[in-house]
Amino acid sequence: MDKDKRSGLVQSIQRAFKIIEFMASGPREVTLTSITSALGMHVATVHRILATLISLGLVEQVPGSKKYRLGMKAIELGIAALSQIDLREEAAPYLRRLMESTGETANLVVLDRDEVVYIDKVQSSASLGMFVKIGKRAPIYCTGVGKVLTSEMPEDEVKAILLKSGMERLTQNTICSVSDFLEELKKTRERGYALDNEECEPGARCVAAPLRDHTGRIIAAISVSGPSVRFTDARLPELIRQTIEVAAEISRRMGYRGKEISGVNDPKAKLHKLAQVSGE
Repeated sequence: MDKDKRSGLVQSIQRAFKIIEFMASGPREVTLTSITSALGMHVATVHRILATLISLGLVEQVPGSKKYRLGMKAIELGIAALSQIDLREEAAPYLRRLMESTGETANLVVLDRDEVVYIDKVQSSASLGMFVKIGKRAPIYCTGVGKVLTSEMPEDEVKAILLKSGMERLTQNTICSVSDFLEELKKTRERGYALDNEECEPGARCVAAPLRDHTGRIIAAISVSGPSVRFTDARLPELIRQTIEVAAEISRRMGYRGKEISGVNDPKAKLHKLAQVSGE
């Protein structure tokens, strides 16, 4: 008796799912031959499963050709699944893991008009830590999460937010120039994360990374925050790596299937980028 039969799994459903998964991850339209070659299934088996999937609306044959593509029912199911995802619920275990692996407070933040709002957190147990209240609001221009959340917004929209909120100097490191902030957003887009280098509160630093939905749009940000005495230049590359990796995992939970952020697994690249930031 094979393993699938012993475990009670239905092999035909497994095969059907593999075909759907292949169609979702490959070219928009596929042929019978490409499916059989990629999955190692017999032509007759694939043809029979495709006929069933077509009858259910999960797959459709392209009119006037021998190619197949996902049907409207598959799209409907995907949209239904995405609509049932709750950001806070999905992010919660990852925030806790980020806090436990770094020992620093982990935050979940969204943009609300011209401010960022902290909608969830896992507090660090360190004796000297950053306390962030859920529901707290902060400006975009002096927070790592603010930089991340506005990094891909049209420039005129960013300028409108800054015009409305102003750019009050909160510390000696606060960015108070629109042009300097726009340059900071450019760097954030390029490296895939943002830093708050004592720009909002003296003695506090933060690393932030974006969360994306199934369309690739930035819908939220996560961050780790803590005192500068622990967020040393020597430690920042590891905090950056952990934050980016957790953000990527949450994004996958939210349906994102885009490319990984460059530089995540390249310590030299991270150190070079960090050196650039520290020297500015």
